[in-house]
Amino acid sequence: KNEGQIHKHGKRVSRITLLKTQGYNTYLNLAKQRFKCLECNGTFTAKTSIVDESCFISRCVTQKVIEEATKVKTEIDTAEDNCISPSTVSRIRTKAANSLRIKPFNCLPEHIAMDEFKSVKNVTGSMSFIFIDNDTHDVIDILENRTTRFLRAYFERFDLKNRQQVKTVTIDMYEPYVRLFRDLFPNAAIIFDRFHIVQHLNRELNKYRVQVMNEYRNKKGPNYTIFKNNWKVLLMDTSKTIFSKYRWNKSFKAYKRSSDIVEFMLSKDDILRRSYELVQGLRKDLRLCNWPKFINRLNSVSKKSVSKGVWKVVKYYRKHQRMLRNTIYYP
Repeated sequence: KNEGQIHKHGKRVSRITLLKTQGYNTYLNLAKQRFKCLECNGTFTAKTSIVDESCFISRCVTQKVIEEATKVKTEIDTAEDNCISPSTVSRIRTKAANSLRIKPFNCLPEHIAMDEFKSVKNVTGSMSFIFIDNDTHDVIDILENRTTRFLRAYFERFDLKNRQQVKTVTIDMYEPYVRLFRDLFPNAAIIFDRFHIVQHLNRELNKYRVQVMNEYRNKKGPNYTIFKNNWKVLLMDTSKTIFSKYRWNKSFKAYKRSSDIVEFMLSKDDILRRSYELVQGLRKDLRLCNWPKFINRLNSVSKKSVSKGVWKVVKYYRKHQRMLRNTIYYP
């Protein structure tokens, strides 16, 4: 606007605190150029990337103070190591913490994903709760308690019109969550998280592997060791085991492919084989988003053909077919 009216107006020297050099305090006498506008008589100072505006502590020192917050170290020690005062250390960390603090949204996004996690000891519940925008993956809020009573009170703070605009809610396979979020979000499609779907299947398959393994505990031969040491191979995707390379295996004391190890374990128990084939088939259908094959495979299983744990998961999946269908149709 006032082009041609800006003239140099002297310099201002500032002493900037830098990181220590070979154990000595280091400072930079920075001469900042000042300018004056002859049109409005306003003045301003040139900016630099070394230090923030109106600050005398370099950005590298500020960054180091924030990084050292992750270590077991007092503010006094941090201040001495960086040539600043303890109050400055506290101010820098408080500012950084406030910038990271989650600010609750006034309205809910159309697609939400939720999960619980173990946070800190001083929260009221055993597990905390986090939910995010499933489109942008931005964290919406973190709650200290995951109980249905607490969650209902929290989400009912959003008006019904806003909750009716939510299209999908992705959750884990926790039965109380299914009932709760059906009530809170009447127009939303409830989706089971793919990770938890696979996790439940793998967990029950692995439990039966342990059961078969214990049958060989007091018997001669390497079977017990083979089942114990090669549990990861049994849970691998078949696409990875089929084309695997020969590797030395301590349990067999020979070079074996992953597919050979799997076949050996399956040959020892028919129920283990059928449970394995079912789990791998469901995982493949889920990965390929093939709902007709997934539900056909699920409904064709008989109780006696698989382990008790896998059958329990099958019954649960049959009960919640709608959520599983949503999972496949909303990848």
